[in-house]
Amino acid sequence: MAKLIDREIIPRIMDKIDSPEILLLVGARQVGKTSAMHLIMNRLRERVNPQNIHFFDLEDFRILDLVNKGPAVFIHFLHSEYQISNMKQYLFLDEIQYADNPSNFLKLIHDHHPQFKVVASGSSTLSIRQKFKDSLAGRKRVFQIHTLSFKEFLIFRNQHKLTELLLPSIFVDIKTIQAINWDRIRFHADELSGMFEEFALYGGYPAVVLNHDKNDKVELLLEIVNSYVRKDIKDLSRIDNITGFNRLIQLCATQCSKLVNVAELSSTLGISKQTIEKYLFLLENTFIITLLLPYFTNKRKEITKMPKIYMQDTGLRNSILSDFAPLGSRADKGEIVENVVLSQLIKTKSSLTNIFFWRSLSKAEVDFVVKEDFLMPLEIKYRSFQNPSISRSMRSFLQTYEPPYALVITKDFVDSKKYDNVLVYFIPSWLVG
Repeated sequence: MAKLIDREIIPRIMDKIDSPEILLLVGARQVGKTSAMHLIMNRLRERVNPQNIHFFDLEDFRILDLVNKGPAVFIHFLHSEYQISNMKQYLFLDEIQYADNPSNFLKLIHDHHPQFKVVASGSSTLSIRQKFKDSLAGRKRVFQIHTLSFKEFLIFRNQHKLTELLLPSIFVDIKTIQAINWDRIRFHADELSGMFEEFALYGGYPAVVLNHDKNDKVELLLEIVNSYVRKDIKDLSRIDNITGFNRLIQLCATQCSKLVNVAELSSTLGISKQTIEKYLFLLENTFIITLLLPYFTNKRKEITKMPKIYMQDTGLRNSILSDFAPLGSRADKGEIVENVVLSQLIKTKSSLTNIFFWRSLSKAEVDFVVKEDFLMPLEIKYRSFQNPSISRSMRSFLQTYEPPYALVITKDFVDSKKYDNVLVYFIPSWLVG
């Protein structure tokens, strides 16, 4: 195996490596779940006997057959083929969704063979939901493996020094932002901006990031679209209208950062609303799209729960649209950067449970609202500024909710300004790692 590059999520997983729960790593194909497993095993080898670590790929039909025969047969196989001691054993099962009854298999190992700590991976929350029953409630801890963050992108491109310039997280306090060395940031601005554009255009799939040839990047992304999006996904669920399903994927890519109107999609594609909803559910649970809900406190003042749609990876989006034109020349550059920022938010938070957009009945809209101990609004303005300024929509939000501070994500502008009692920071998109 080629040299593995560390991922930010690995320490979080290692913190739970000796907990009693089954650790389940989920994510799309080719995002690095198998590599994550090997990274975890490498760290384990530093503290336990390597003979107590076992890796199995369920795409190997021989292993799959053993798993499908049940835990007793599989445990017997381990004892007969490996020197199993009385020490704790670490069992890594890749692509567990291929098993006939993974839920029962893992439950029985967890309940009756506590000597074995299981780390399993799966490529679809849909197949996991279909096959994993309530029997694993309280027995598993789920980690989603995403495509690379911008910080990881820089590491994979051997630009470690540039990562020191990024914000440690978009969810930082005011003191962290105030402590930024802006002179140093400006010195590296062109370099970071160029890297960010490549990241926005080609996305964060590890194999794509590691390939420096643009034509090869396009080919790799096309392969992911054709083999995973168009083939594997439709095989997971019965799709009667393959042409309509593929056209919906195309529309999802074109409508990035727009409100999802199921009735409109139904009319455009000639597919029932129920089928559209089924396909959107399928795409969201196979890590292709993200549906973002609105933030509201008063249903009379803010619109109904129509979500906005985003692609989980902008490289995948651009591949579906067959458009890798430079960011600066694109009419959709704002939508692409908005999508990148949301992806960064999700990778930082690992959940959509406290990330929203805001849109009032008067159509005032803020791109993102993060709900922590307070509300933090973010607005994406990927253009050059002469002076700090905010939109009427952002001003409306600040007046309504009075957050302690807000962020405007810009192309290259750095500044801050107080509006009433709210401090608004203007930060380049590439600073958000």
